[in-house]
Amino acid sequence: GSTIAAVQLAALRQAGVDPADVRGVKTHGTASPMNDVGEAAGIRRVFARPPPVCGLKPYLGHTLGACGVNELVLFAGALERGFFPATPGFEEQDPELGLAPERAVREAPRGDYLLNYFGFGGNNTSLVVHRA
Repeated sequence: GSTIAAVQLAALRQAGVDPADVRGVKTHGTASPMNDVGEAAGIRRVFARPPPVCGLKPYLGHTLGACGVNELVLFAGALERGFFPATPGFEEQDPELGLAPERAVREAPRGDYLLNYFGFGGNNTSLVVHRA
């Protein structure tokens, strides 16, 4: 999780956002053990107390190179409507992750959200979006 933590911290620094102020995280969340364990470890390194997390791949599938823009549009639409998405199909927490995605839609407070994209061959990006 060290590389994933570094990517997230760089995005937060560039946006001028303290990790404690992040309202939620959209995970890359591929449901593959190596990716999810690494991403969860990175999130736990960055956040003393992780904010709510969600995964959007159950809505769209893994669209490979298009997942960044597709998930950004879906997530931004949810925030615009005032909610933080649930993660469908998630039934039980994996103790190795130390995180559990939201299983029910919840209100999205105004503030900053971190969106993660960790792709093939080390194409790692985190993006900070703000709900005004």
